[in-house]
Amino acid sequence: MPTLPPPSVLMQSTIYNIIHTVVDEVKYSVFVGIGDIVRQMRTRLHQSQAQFAQFLQCSQNSISRYESGDSTPGLGTLL
Repeated sequence: MPTLPPPSVLMQSTIYNIIHTVVDEVKYSVFVGIGDIVRQMRTRLHQSQAQFAQFLQCSQNSISRYESGDSTPGLGTLL
């Protein structure tokens, strides 16, 4: 019987696909903030800000600030 990859690998693959879908949808937009992309990623995963923060290993407050444009996540956070 084939073994499945660990859930974290499946989640990373899902997020990778969502990132590419979101970027494809917004790449023709003149003005798109990183907060819009973070919000779209989170909502496509059907996660609350707290759940998404746990996945990214940051605080819920950070996710809120990213989405509102008050702060910008570091590259390490998004990768």
